[in-house]
Amino acid sequence: MKLKRLTPCILSLLVLLWLGSHLSNVRAATIDTLDPARVQTDVPGGTIASDTVWTAAGSPYNVLGTLVVNNGATLTIEPGVVVNFNNPGHYLWIRNGSSLEVTGTVSSPITFTSPAITAGSWRNINFEAGSSGRLAYCDIGYAGGYNDGALWINSSDVVVQDCTI
Repeated sequence: MKLKRLTPCILSLLVLLWLGSHLSNVRAATIDTLDPARVQTDVPGGTIASDTVWTAAGSPYNVLGTLVVNNGATLTIEPGVVVNFNNPGHYLWIRNGSSLEVTGTVSSPITFTSPAITAGSWRNINFEAGSSGRLAYCDIGYAGGYNDGALWINSSDVVVQDCTI
């Protein structure tokens, strides 16, 4: 009888040990993305007027001004990339005829965030009418500066799938 009472406790302990080992791996990965020794790419803001790819090797990307994708260009962001916005007025604007392709994975999502880690630390991602894009497996955090929503879609050709906003 005592063995039956102990079995749920042993199972609970094993589950906690298993979870603990997996959560420590997640924590280590999170700390690694914030490691100042990692390569960082500063993006001064302005216009992206030709097709551009942001790679995981160049991450994090620190956006230092409003960034406009224009002239039919496509900004493609690879899985695992972290994009930091450093000002409540800065945003990513996808203009008419241009595109944003954000396709992360379950294990390697794309993160849009701010080092300030407070709501409204940067403005938003804004799809203008006539633009297009795909957001899959991404996290959009700490946006909404100037009381804007984190994601503005004024276009009928944008797909948002498996994202946290």
